[in-house]
Amino acid sequence: MRAALAVDLDHEAAAFAGTTDALLRAVLPAVVTEVRALRSGDQVLVHPGNSTKPAKVPVLIRGDHHADLLVWFRCVPDSSGGYLAVADSRFQLESTLMREPLLRLDYTRDMHTAPASHWQMHAERGAFSHLLAHAGAGAPHDLASLHLPVGGPRGRPCLEDFLQFLVQECKVDALPGWRTAVEQGRERWRRLQAAVFVRDAPSEAVRVLTDLGYGVEPPTEGTRPDDTEALRRW
Repeated sequence: MRAALAVDLDHEAAAFAGTTDALLRAVLPAVVTEVRALRSGDQVLVHPGNSTKPAKVPVLIRGDHHADLLVWFRCVPDSSGGYLAVADSRFQLESTLMREPLLRLDYTRDMHTAPASHWQMHAERGAFSHLLAHAGAGAPHDLASLHLPVGGPRGRPCLEDFLQFLVQECKVDALPGWRTAVEQGRERWRRLQAAVFVRDAPSEAVRVLTDLGYGVEPPTEGTRPDDTEALRRW
């Protein structure tokens, strides 16, 4: 069974870097720096550039450089040791005008105080700040201090979702065929996450497959319990 094998972290991370590079080049017209997999101790960093500091991807609007996209992943073996897992990731849009983040989508697998996956919006809204001030929030005038949950470790948005947001909602420049690249990547991502959900809740997988008419045989070593802790994380 594959999960009993040790993952080849460098090989899997290099393949992941290649897929990420191909996606960015299929969507954004100004990608120059290659996405690489860089070993750092017992983990591998995946991002554009060839040093520990990620290179930024130019984001164009009508041909002019108005923003930068930061894409960064930290990859490790998963808890079974048999698969590549993303331990941390960040997708961040930065303004070239102020050299500050506009918004970012962060994921930290071992996060405890905030949602593991969350949006942070670097913006201000008087009515929202007013509400937070009355509620006694720690930083009522800094909306970027809020962590907006978006599905936890398993259901979190993917890079394809972030790219489509930039193209469809923010109207940044994109290459012909960008939507096909995004949708194919999103399908690939959701299939991977479906497999992870099955490992978290094998009883649900058995129930649904049985309802669909499939025959499911329990393993000889006995059924695996559901990982309720993983299913309950925000």
